[in-house]
Amino acid sequence: MSGAADEARREELRRKLNEAGWVTVQGEPRDLLWLIFCGMASGINMPFVEFLATSEHLPGTKVFLRDKEQVWYHCGISEQLTTWDSVARHLRWVVETHRPRHVVTVGASAGGFAALGFAHEIGADLALAFAPQTYCDRETREGEALPEKRWQNHFERLHERVKDPRRREKFNLRHVLPELLGFEARVWVCDRFHPDFKHIRNLDHVRNLRLYPIPCKHHAPAHWLKKQGRLAAVMREAADGLS
Repeated sequence: MSGAADEARREELRRKLNEAGWVTVQGEPRDLLWLIFCGMASGINMPFVEFLATSEHLPGTKVFLRDKEQVWYHCGISEQLTTWDSVARHLRWVVETHRPRHVVTVGASAGGFAALGFAHEIGADLALAFAPQTYCDRETREGEALPEKRWQNHFERLHERVKDPRRREKFNLRHVLPELLGFEARVWVCDRFHPDFKHIRNLDHVRNLRLYPIPCKHHAPAHWLKKQGRLAAVMREAADGLS
């Protein structure tokens, strides 16, 4: 394809993602399925079209999902899928339809919350999370141990929209993820951006989460890796390690 044709195709995929809340990009081999959760900026801490170009260097089929409400996927991704649990059921259907050998979830920031949480929900093999948020419950955000003031408008909208205590139980991944994960989890954070480490400490009960601090200083390790030309390689290397 020419450069113009590539850009047009990516823009069409972005349009479909915005309309439907999810879009599939078929690829080979069919036994590897990527579930890629956009963050609040509609990409993996970068514009969706830009990240789509990066993902083209990865083998397998990719399914991109977007949280239109931008509330950590707790209000779903579309008019038909309006809750966290309905998205989980949809993802199980996606996996059953594609029948891959391996499933990898990917996300940054709020997308990282989804990558870790849904990896547990659907039995994925691997989760790759870049500066993931790990809690959006009021008790933790407003507590003394791990106070969080970022994304306040999103937080207030979430708590206004979701009142059911059973749904709110999943606002904190500490209450979702077990001590020993049933999947491999790799997490990247900027080693000079301390606010993100609060979200890692929130998961200090998880024994088999692998942390990769990298030399950057913002809430954007995925963007830093991409600028270094390493993002696709890091993701592919992790997937290549699946047996």
